[in-house]
Amino acid sequence: MKAIDIINETVEYYKTNPRGKSDNSAGCDYLTPEGYMCAVGRCLKKKVRNSLTDFYGDAEALMEEKGRSSLDSLLLNKYKNHSTLFWMDLQFLHDAGNFWDKNNVDGNNLTERGKDQYAGMLITYAND
Repeated sequence: MKAIDIINETVEYYKTNPRGKSDNSAGCDYLTPEGYMCAVGRCLKKKVRNSLTDFYGDAEALMEEKGRSSLDSLLLNKYKNHSTLFWMDLQFLHDAGNFWDKNNVDGNNLTERGKDQYAGMLITYAND
């Protein structure tokens, strides 16, 4: 998938799914005990995602945790071939509470600030 396709898919996904914020965690998890997934978590291979239930962090932290120089070996095939910076930007879009009007199971819509961030990402990654 192209980067802009992943960005669009991510925003659409969170319109009807929780944002990977556990009921028992202040941060974001790749996979919460409730089964919620963050932006990077939902793109990971199931085996990798399931091994990270109690781990949260950004793309660089995940690569360090798994001893990798790239996320590609951890991602589902359709999400491969994007930079670490892209994954960190996508996770930032997901994590920033002021980019979303809700943070619960009822769905999440982008706020005006979130729409600005989203639009900027579409421009930044238009050729990726």
